[in-house]
Amino acid sequence: MLPFDPLWLDESWESILRRLESQDGLGTVCGPHGSGKTTFLDALEGHLRDRGIDVEKVFLNRDSPSVGTFPWERLEASRSFWLVDGEEQLGHRAHRRLLRSRSSLAGLVVNNHQPRSAELPLLLQTRTSPGMLSSFMRRLAPDHSLADSMIGDLFHRSGGNLRDALWDCYDQLADEVPR
Repeated sequence: MLPFDPLWLDESWESILRRLESQDGLGTVCGPHGSGKTTFLDALEGHLRDRGIDVEKVFLNRDSPSVGTFPWERLEASRSFWLVDGEEQLGHRAHRRLLRSRSSLAGLVVNNHQPRSAELPLLLQTRTSPGMLSSFMRRLAPDHSLADSMIGDLFHRSGGNLRDALWDCYDQLADEVPR
């Protein structure tokens, strides 16, 4: 996995962490599928832990029954900084319950595809580009034989979803390996 690099978005960790502090530890990370939201939360978790902050992370997706698996009791008794990946999986009532809990937490950052509430201000908007995919490919497979035009085609075919485009690149490169 490539670690999240805020330079992809013309940001720095210092600016992101300052913004998070100015927002009282609250924020939403928004962006399309495969644009780095989960990778960002993983990196943010490391930056918070490096500062001695206790972090709890919850991952929700379409395959998990979100409300049934959400650790409400742990959240509501917590003073930790919480990261909720896939917050859009929570229904309206569960979303409101999460927002009510935020005052007792050290912080709360969620990710989803669209902002849901002004109560959690935007921390970061993720995005992708063909150049970003090409850069990833150079880092992951420096000797790859995929032309930039082919990478552009993969990017557009995936609808900008870098995760899907990287899988397609992997499949194409695997087909080139002699067996």
